[in-house]
Amino acid sequence: AQQALLLTKHGLSAFTNPSLGIDLHNTFSHFLIAASFGLFGSHEWSARLPFVIIGSMVPAAVFLFTRYIFSLPVALSATLLSMTSYMLITWSRQARGYVLQQLFIIVSLYLYLRLLKKKSTNILVLFFVVALLGIATHFMFFILLGTLLLHYFLFKRNEFKTTVIKNKLTYIILLPLTFVLYKTGFFTIINDVVLTNLFKTRNLWYYHSFLWREYGLFTFLGLGGLFIALPKAKRTVSLLLLYIGGQILFVSYFWPPYTSRYLLPIIPLLFIGTAWSINYLCLGFTNQVSRFKKPLQVFLPAAVALAVIVNGHKFTLKPQI
Repeated sequence: AQQALLLTKHGLSAFTNPSLGIDLHNTFSHFLIAASFGLFGSHEWSARLPFVIIGSMVPAAVFLFTRYIFSLPVALSATLLSMTSYMLITWSRQARGYVLQQLFIIVSLYLYLRLLKKKSTNILVLFFVVALLGIATHFMFFILLGTLLLHYFLFKRNEFKTTVIKNKLTYIILLPLTFVLYKTGFFTIINDVVLTNLFKTRNLWYYHSFLWREYGLFTFLGLGGLFIALPKAKRTVSLLLLYIGGQILFVSYFWPPYTSRYLLPIIPLLFIGTAWSINYLCLGFTNQVSRFKKPLQVFLPAAVALAVIVNGHKFTLKPQI
């Protein structure tokens, strides 16, 4: 919020005044808070307001994305799990850009899969806009972009050569992007935080403890569900698994500060995998039923997801005092 106050007071000149010490690599979040301050005044609630709204959009994005890659029953269960997640709710109430990053990641995954299926100029332009906003929100958005490039290379190798490597547009975009990254301090962060601590960072213990203690059920069902779905939707599910693995790898071994919020981008993907597991287990029952089969296939997984939500506290491991 302090950064937004500087923008409100000094305008765009805040970016050219080094004495103000404005944080350049979270620019879009600062603009949103500054806009809220301009509309409603400089209050704590107005600083939080943009992210409350954005956080409310994340479950809708989860539903649309899951409906696109899987089915309606899986989408309903994943949406219910997202709507009631304490972690998503907590960060939706903070004047920080983590839920915004989460929203951009889900939208980018959706747009990328749409482009893989069918080339569209409109979707490509929208993807680039979302990607730029994602970069302006948090530098870890590059983990997703790296994952998309790797996935594109693995599944569209011949097309990758002509579309990316031999395409002049790639280098036209790369030059100004490199300049922007330099001016916003991206390379400074990489040098001072990542490269300086290369091979010294050992945070896996923390993230393993967090996922096992607080998200043990969702980690087990989420990853299990994605691996079960992998043979049926290899291209789509491998993308989700690559990103989950890439995010955990980066924050565990390349990013020294450790906190659970760095796992926030992968939590909806674990919910999607959990929803697939629930649906897969329910199909064993609904396939045996002759009457009301279709309604049961839709609503039974949602009912099971609600049962998990109501009893969620029973699936966490709390330290013994």
